[in-house]
Parts: sequence; structure tokens; C-alpha cells
Amino acid sequence: MTTFRRTALTGATITAISLLAVACTSTPEAEEPSASPAPTCEVDESALGAATPGELIDSGSGSYCHVTADLESIEFTAFDDVRVGTWSADDGIVWSEGEPSLSADLIAEAQRLSAQWTVEEFLDGEAIEMTVDEYAEWIRGTELIGEDWRADYLAGWENEKKTNGLTVAPFTTPLARDAQARVSDVSLTPYSTSALDVEGRQYVETCFDVTATYTAADSSGYPFSGRVCSTFETDGSTVTYALEGTHGNFVVSDESGAVVASEDYSG
Repeated sequence: MTTFRRTALTGATITAISLLAVACTSTPEAEEPSASPAPTCEVDESALGAATPGELIDSGSGSYCHVTADLESIEFTAFDDVRVGTWSADDGIVWSEGEPSLSADLIAEAQRLSAQWTVEEFLDGEAIEMTVDEYAEWIRGTELIGEDWRADYLAGWENEKKTNGLTVAPFTTPLARDAQARVSDVSLTPYSTSALDVEGRQYVETCFDVTATYTAADSSGYPFSGRVCSTFETDGSTVTYALEGTHGNFVVSDESGAVVASEDYSG
């Protein structure tokens, strides 16, 4: 399983992110020490919904259980139901009949990666509890954003306070610690999957209707609901994350129903 936050990532192309391989060498005189296993967390898995426990993260203000997607519990769009479209600057997306030119395996892989991104990064990424200024600094430095897109994401945040699908908007209320999960009751329902030709480049966009509940440090709950879309580019044999076309429309409320965070993506 790919884990986005715990893997070294770098912007590989204008729109894509690819894994950064690190070569290690050793000498006969000394062996490289084996990496210590990441600390694991023990939480009530039945409360997580379509998520599963990942690593125990020490945030400096206490530890929490970072969650990942439970792919076995998530329904994905069938190959026959994948939409096919071609984008151009003049006409936008023109939809067509027929099967995608991409293989069923590639589209399935893109959908799985979209589910992982939605849970691991959008819902439970490291940036969701940062201040406004800290979030801007995170955008400037995170390897999850390719250099060619960094200025656009920074402008979206600084001008409109929009994350444009990178994460749920940062919380001002501290979330759960004591080795507990910050988010639970996760549900991902497929809304659409589209195979798109964009000027000769092939993309798979997957959108989920998402619900979840955030738990604050004082144990109060914050319901989340929204539609989250993420896009992966494929060269016909591999699939890599594409920032272009990724976005989320969402609302986070407190227990009284008052809206504490929201985003309406357009563009």
C-alpha cells in the first residue's frame, strides 16, 4: 500500500508526483542499520468506518493515530460506468460514448490511490491543524506539491483561504491526542470516475461523496461532509498523482450544526 505522508515525494512533472527513490550503499566492513519499525497505534477500528489505523504520529502537542483508507470496505466505480471525455481550451470537456482507452487495471489503481489520498492526506494530513500562517509555510515547503503548481496553491490559500483539495481546511480547535484517531466514521461513496484526454495526456479523475467525524481534544465532535475529487495521470503503464483537477467541496460543523469550516471550489 502506498502511504503518501510517509513516503518521500517530489514534483516530477508539471502536474504529477512520483516516488523519489533513494539509493543506499554499504561496505563489507559495516552494515547499514535496519530502519526501526514505525510506531503503531491501538484504537477501536470499528469506529473508523472506511479507514484503518496507520502510524502513531508525535505532533509535538501529543500523539495521534494517523489513519489510512480501508480499501476492502470501499466501493469503486465499475469499468463500464467510467465516463470518457476529451478536454480542449475551446470546448472544455466533451463527453463521448464507449469504453475508456485505458485498461481496467490502470483505472482501478487510480481509484484506489484516490481513496488513499482522500483519507490519508485530505482528511487526516499533517496540515489540518496548522494556523493560517503555518499552512502557507507548509504549502511553500511540502514535497507533495510540484514546483510548477506551488504558486497557484499558495495564491489560492493567501487570497481566498482555499486549499483546492490538498486538505480539509485547517482546524482552529485542537483535535484528539492521547494516541487516538482524529477522524472516525469515515465513509467514501463513489460519485464518478472519468477517463480524460487532456491535449494528449491521460488522466483518471475520481470523485467520492465523503462523510466523517472529527474528534476534538475535549471529545466534542465535528461532522464533515463533502465531495472530494482527486486526479491521477497515467502513461499507459503507471499511475501518478496529478494536482490538476483535484478539488473538494466540503462543510465541517460543530455539534450544534454551526459551520466552522467550508470550501466551495469553482474553477
